[in-house]
Order: sequence, then C-alpha cells, then structure tokens
Amino acid sequence: MSTKNMNLNIRVNPEIKAQADPILKKMGLTATQLYNLLLSQVAIQKKVPFSIVAENEVKQAWMPSLAEIEELHDAVQNGTAKRYKTAEALFADLDAEDDDE
Repeated sequence: MSTKNMNLNIRVNPEIKAQADPILKKMGLTATQLYNLLLSQVAIQKKVPFSIVAENEVKQAWMPSLAEIEELHDAVQNGTAKRYKTAEALFADLDAEDDDE
C-alpha cells in the first residue's frame, strides 16, 4: 500500500461539522483522521461499518402500528384497558412484563 497521501475534497453541512468537531476533539481526533478511519473500516469490512437508516424508518421502529392504536382505543372505550393509580405501579408492571420475556 502506498504511503503517499492524496487530497480529497468533500462537501459537508457546516452546521453538522461545527457540532461534530468539538466532539471529535474530545476524542483526540480531527475530521481528517475520522474520514481515514471510516475509509479504512470500509476497506477492511467491505461495507459501511454502521447501519444507515432513513429517519422515518427509525420512527416507525418504535411507533405503534395502526392496529395497535385501534386495539388500545377499543380497550379504553370498553373499559378493559389497564389503568394505574401511580407511575410507580405502571413501572412495576412494565418491569414484570420484562421479567416474563
């Protein structure tokens, strides 16, 4: 592999770069070093080393489906929905559900 460097001109959103630069500095990295790390990982892994997800897909991953919303609405309407007197009771029930899984 050649040890010579080449210049790479890229366009970045200046607001995002301004947000990222201080974070990179805390990590002891420059933007150039980060780009080199990223390209090295792409070359090694033969893929982008992280998932790229469209914003609406991220939202859909945690949003309930229309069927779930209708089911909850029906439960509230017919009085069968779970109700809690305190937030602590709600969290205890959620913890119990997690333990069951």
